[in-house]
Amino acid sequence: MALAKPCQSYVLCGDGIPNLFLSDIARNLFACHGCEVRIEDIFKYHEQTDSLALVVGGNTKSNSLAALFARSFSGYYELANGNELPKDVFVNGLEKNSVIYSFVTKTVCQHSVAQHIANNISLKLALNQDLQEKIELVLHETLANAALHGNLEIGHCAKDSLDGLEAFDTEVEKKLSNDGLAKRRIEVRIHWDDEILKLKILDQGSGFSLSKDNWDGMPWRGMNLISSQVVSVSAGENGQPLTIILKR
Repeated sequence: MALAKPCQSYVLCGDGIPNLFLSDIARNLFACHGCEVRIEDIFKYHEQTDSLALVVGGNTKSNSLAALFARSFSGYYELANGNELPKDVFVNGLEKNSVIYSFVTKTVCQHSVAQHIANNISLKLALNQDLQEKIELVLHETLANAALHGNLEIGHCAKDSLDGLEAFDTEVEKKLSNDGLAKRRIEVRIHWDDEILKLKILDQGSGFSLSKDNWDGMPWRGMNLISSQVVSVSAGENGQPLTIILKR
């Protein structure tokens, strides 16, 4: 599906989503921008140097995610059952030298999303193995925090014993059974130039404070690990988004 727009073209693809439903999504998504939808082959992607692409995934099986990330799009958006695609998603974010990934919390908790994103961005930019592994490590920690402590609102649980681990796993399953929490979104935006990669992680929780004064009695292993691997870590207003800069 190509959407006519001066100097740009959009491609909308879906995995496990009926073609007619994708057509409705495209119309709703770009109606506010005066774009005319031209329906061609919904699953055919034309590689264009000046195109910005949006891919919508509707099937969160591991092999489907791997296939989804195997192609070089500029936007990846998971459409979970019962979700509607917001009209403004990606519209102000899709740009050259950047890519956006957006998934629901349940998918982030149950699949290796950090690994898929690291593989995808490495493929897109031909990054070396060391940088790819560093990106995966950083995303693993930040996505876990965004999912568990942000969207699922799980506080600190001691996991240094078998009983503690079992209690934590039980709490995660309980929270994921809450459809409203499980479908909260986590978004990763990656922008790059010749020298740096900038990662922005945004969840729908109450925000994250980088001040250790607000984390009495809580371990900082994850944040300390991240800080040791990157140029800088910062948080925006109310702790959203978390912004991380790495050297290329």
